[in-house]
Amino acid sequence: MKLSEIIEVLIVFVVAIVIAIVVAAVVPFPQIKSLTATILFLIVFFGILKFSKTKESTAQAVMRLGGFKKCVMAWKGHKLDSDDNVVEGVRIGLPGGLKYVGIRGIDKIYTYHFRFYSVELRAGEEPIIQFKDLKDLDYILVKPDTYWSKIVKAETKDGMIVDIEFLDTIRIINPRKALFVAPPNWLENVLSRLNALRTGWVRGKTFNQLLTLRQDVKVLWQDLGNDPLIQEVFKKEWGIEIVENGMQIYKINLLPEYQTALARKKQMELEARAKKPVEEREREAEIIELQHVRDRAIEIRDGVKLSPKDAIEIVQTERGKVTKHIVEYKGLEGLKGLPLISIGGEIKPGEERAERKRVKEEKIKVTQKDIEEERARFEETKRRLRESK
Repeated sequence: MKLSEIIEVLIVFVVAIVIAIVVAAVVPFPQIKSLTATILFLIVFFGILKFSKTKESTAQAVMRLGGFKKCVMAWKGHKLDSDDNVVEGVRIGLPGGLKYVGIRGIDKIYTYHFRFYSVELRAGEEPIIQFKDLKDLDYILVKPDTYWSKIVKAETKDGMIVDIEFLDTIRIINPRKALFVAPPNWLENVLSRLNALRTGWVRGKTFNQLLTLRQDVKVLWQDLGNDPLIQEVFKKEWGIEIVENGMQIYKINLLPEYQTALARKKQMELEARAKKPVEEREREAEIIELQHVRDRAIEIRDGVKLSPKDAIEIVQTERGKVTKHIVEYKGLEGLKGLPLISIGGEIKPGEERAERKRVKEEKIKVTQKDIEEERARFEETKRRLRESK
């Protein structure tokens, strides 16, 4: 209590005693004079003076004839300094939340209209958000509390249109400034200006960055926490503090058309990731298979003295990739024009043409066994030619 208030109480106290003594003196019954004086004193004393029961963690503003008189507060471990700032400490006064207001009929508690979205936080559960419209509210909360707000149709750096819900932890550090210096309904004004600031901040972030920042509240504070609006206007001028790291992105909502497009994009990304291992395995198998074909074709080309093209055909036939129905004796072309020799003597000139024609017209289904047999006959023919020379 201020000195002026102590003087007020003492004056009322003296007046109440005087009135009680005067009235008791005219009471004709001596037995009840003391009781009458006591009752009369209490009636006068508390009839003139006004007291208030202030709730814990709240402050109240006292008005005298319509003008601000003082603030009273009840918060354990805290007190109001001479400039109505909330500071740590213990203040000596009346017990509990009982606070002296002033003279009845002259001094009264200030009331105002307060609208806000409250947030009830529960461990492991989604926050419960409720709109509250309180008329004739006679106190202001001074301990930190969390409030909900929303910005609508903000555009991100990559052109996405989003609605973003925020949870902000705010506390009053000077109830007088919050109620009488800040604009009416201090919370609505704080959140409106704060969301205007954050709308510009969203324009510098991509949609994916915003999703990441939902889990990292420190980045949002690092980007905006030292802004003059928060530190100079809200805190110093209005007595309202945004608690450090107290701004959090609660939800990010896309417009329906963006949600459809994003869902499709995510589906395509998941399908691509699911196909990737299969494609990689198939690619590896193809590389191994092609290496095998190459090695086998070189082996046949060098062993039988065939052209690379013919060697590849044989390998593909072995693997079942190609089916040949016409087989020629590869490698005999170099012997064209030479007389063919049989064991019994010379072959007649017409027999060479007949043999070539017969080979070309012969149709068989090529298998690995057929190729080996053809290879053997070819080697046998070459051996006979060498012997005949």
